[in-house]
Amino acid sequence: MMNADQVTKLCSTLSLKGRKGPLMSFDRDLKEDGEKQLAFRLVGKALSNNLVNRESFISTVLKIWRLVERVDIEAVDGNIFSFTFKNVEDRRRVFLGGP
Repeated sequence: MMNADQVTKLCSTLSLKGRKGPLMSFDRDLKEDGEKQLAFRLVGKALSNNLVNRESFISTVLKIWRLVERVDIEAVDGNIFSFTFKNVEDRRRVFLGGP
């Protein structure tokens, strides 16, 4: 196990200055690609003090939303879910109208 002095010494050697060799160039399209992907995604939380049943929650949300196209739903953590829509209009309608 390292002590605090060893960790401090290792951290002091970290630097972006003076790096030798070629640097990886930043992909300018990366931001645009990320924005396109986010245009189809929402993150939401089921407001409950108890952990919701994932399958029941997903089934209920799909019935309430009545989407044109399908949506991929992932449990992120606890009652937090990620929704990836296949249709931007479905995403917009859900975002504006809830629940």
